[in-house]
Amino acid sequence: MSRSRAENAWCWSNRANGGMVTSTVRSADEVRPPEFGAKLKGEAEPDMVTIAETIIERRSGAFDPETFRDRYQDALRELVEAKTKGLERAPRAITEPPKVINLMDA
Repeated sequence: MSRSRAENAWCWSNRANGGMVTSTVRSADEVRPPEFGAKLKGEAEPDMVTIAETIIERRSGAFDPETFRDRYQDALRELVEAKTKGLERAPRAITEPPKVINLMDA
């Protein structure tokens, strides 16, 4: 029966924030270089470049974080505040999903 490297792994432990963090020490032959996808071959299609430039132009501009509202965070905050006050929240009404049409029957 063969033994895996995990059975003989070296670990490094350190105290952190009242707890303990343990990291596995890897040898050079266990670490592979990062892969960031395939390298581009050739040129990008001119139509795709034009579309990308148009999207970038439309979305470019000054960003004012004061005008940005994170609706998820707001809803989560409301939920937490309601729970801490002991309030019951009514569940959201779930709408019926749209009827699926079979194209083969058409």
